[in-house]
Amino acid sequence: MYCCRFMRLQMPILRPFPAVVVACAVLGLHGCVTYLTPGEGAPMRTIADAASDDAERLPEAPFPASVAVVRVQAADYRSFGAEGIGDGNYSVVYLHEVETPGDFDAIDDWPQVLGIVPLSRLTLPATLKTFHDLLVAASGVQADILFAYTFDTRFHIENDTFPPEKEITLGVLPGRQAHVTSTASALFADVRTGYVYGLAEGSASEYSSMTKWTKPSDADATRLKAERGAFVAMMGDAKRTWARIAAQYGLSLLEETHESRPAPLAANQR
Repeated sequence: MYCCRFMRLQMPILRPFPAVVVACAVLGLHGCVTYLTPGEGAPMRTIADAASDDAERLPEAPFPASVAVVRVQAADYRSFGAEGIGDGNYSVVYLHEVETPGDFDAIDDWPQVLGIVPLSRLTLPATLKTFHDLLVAASGVQADILFAYTFDTRFHIENDTFPPEKEITLGVLPGRQAHVTSTASALFADVRTGYVYGLAEGSASEYSSMTKWTKPSDADATRLKAERGAFVAMMGDAKRTWARIAAQYGLSLLEETHESRPAPLAANQR
């Protein structure tokens, strides 16, 4: 009788633990170390497509042109070492994580570049609702062209891809292959009208393993190498894009200047 009643008792249902939790328990870790993947990039292609659909956007920048350079990311961007500034749909990152002063000094040697103008925080509005707000900020520092770029970076562990702002648990499941892919995208926009002269892009990948990622700085070092490679590739493409822009619009402006001048008088008309 008592045996039968005992048999009717419901046994607790055992639910499987995630592999990471099991690994933490086996390794005796009180709390697993995690790394937060960086935020999203700004939609440069979407911005360019919207500008090309607007027939009222025409090129008006003078050449040689002053160029303002800015890194733009999605709203509330943050990475392991940097944080975006500004509310709204965009944020600006002033800290140069992978860029060097020499990268921007080289732009001075591009044809038809009058100089590089830093985008001041004082001209940046508190809320960046549209890309036009960045153009207004660039006009505040007397720039003619805005060169805006962004990073879109993804983390991969074997067949799993981690989206932006996703935690990756480190120090467990060693041996799994990991790699980071990054794409740097940029555009050249007319500060006066928003006309987009051209686009540039570059991508790179950096490979590692979960064995090497024992702390957040290890994973972030892989990100920085991937983003550096993407930035260098993008700057090479940007240099070629700008050469075409300078050849087309710089030459057109020169022709217009010559056409606007009166023709020299013949000897018998003097």
